Amino acid sequence: MSQTRKKRILGDVKRARRRRTLATTAIVAVVMVGVILGVIFLYHPQSPDPLIGTPIPTSLYNQIAGVSNNTLATIGTGQGATGLTSEKGSSLTSGGKPEMLYIGAEYCPFCAAERWSMIVALSRFGSFSGLTYMESSSTDAYANTPTFSFRDSVYTSNYISFVSVETQDRNHGTLQTPTPQEQSFMNTYDSAQSIPFVDVGNQTGNQYVTLNGGSQYLPSVLSGMNWTQIAGQLNDPNSAVAKAVDGSANYLITAICRVDGGNPGTICNQSFAGLTMAAYVVNNMPPTFSLDLIYAGDSQLWFLPWRNSLDLIS
Repeated sequence: MSQTRKKRILGDVKRARRRRTLATTAIVAVVMVGVILGVIFLYHPQSPDPLIGTPIPTSLYNQIAGVSNNTLATIGTGQGATGLTSEKGSSLTSGGKPEMLYIGAEYCPFCAAERWSMIVALSRFGSFSGLTYMESSSTDAYANTPTFSFRDSVYTSNYISFVSVETQDRNHGTLQTPTPQEQSFMNTYDSAQSIPFVDVGNQTGNQYVTLNGGSQYLPSVLSGMNWTQIAGQLNDPNSAVAKAVDGSANYLITAICRVDGGNPGTICNQSFAGLTMAAYVVNNMPPTFSLDLIYAGDSQLWFLPWRNSLDLIS
């Protein structure tokens, strides 16, 4: 073989090696860029929705408050909704009326879910003003769950008082602190100090509380939707959203009717206001439901851990 041919073959081999090296380098670079982008996506929260903290429009509130009696009656106990537990304890009143006490936080995805049902229920007995758009934390389970904040809201009713305590904002900044009496109710019925904590009571000490603190349904029901899309399904008894949100609201309505003497009759005489309250019962759960621990993060590792978050006010 001539020297010229040997040089040509050797040159071809070197060029082939360079091409393979360049290809390998390019592949590694693409993989590294993908890894870096993945890390940025996972650990750098998305920009918050610009609506957060702004007042909700009357049209949106009317959709939530205007769920029809027929829809509530059709849904009944709903699907994926849990009732409240019946307790006997100290008097829980405010302004001379029975009280619904809520302790939660804006970061909490379970509080985010519960607020929808609370607004539906409480709007049967009165009305809200000052509700603002909110999303749960972008770094917790069920990140950015659309909801509202009770922080600056005002609730007016002739039948029930509503006392809300939003302990932290969606970034875990300190907001409101429960009074010693409010904290004592939570200590009594929610020893895990998990949220949301909801207690509906009256002057005789009859109370209905959320089990170990927690939402009445899974926040995943609201996943992938915005406020308008969720509200638009609340009056559809065939939607999964309505079955969870309205079903949970019906339990709250039942509790309010039991502590306020059954008023007003136009609500409390309805079938959806007479549900059975039973401890530790989860009604009509979807077939795929599991009580397994599905997320650690901020979530409270407690009984039915899918329903609550740690209360970090201490």
